Amino acid sequence: MELKLRRLSLFLLHLYLRNKLLCLVVFYEFFAITLHSIILLDFRIPCLFALLFDKKCFGCGLSEAFEQLLNLNFLIASEVNPLIYPFTSGAVYLLYKEYVEFKYDV
Repeated sequence: MELKLRRLSLFLLHLYLRNKLLCLVVFYEFFAITLHSIILLDFRIPCLFALLFDKKCFGCGLSEAFEQLLNLNFLIASEVNPLIYPFTSGAVYLLYKEYVEFKYDV
């Protein structure tokens, strides 16, 4: 168990060192979604497109849909933004691909 935990921490460090800015944004957004889910405090990253043009883009609602996925409300998540499932599966695939590369580098 300790070996798996150490391997996971090394993998997360590897991800952070390769993509510092992306990891910080993802961590911030995940933290903000979690807080919004627990205590309804909303300081998620706003959509720049919606702020500039006053219209929703295709990505609008992904944070709320991800929050619904964390709460295991799959139907509501797809109603909020149907792109959550391709986005989530793509992110899982990229994390898996990165982990396989990391496993063979170590």
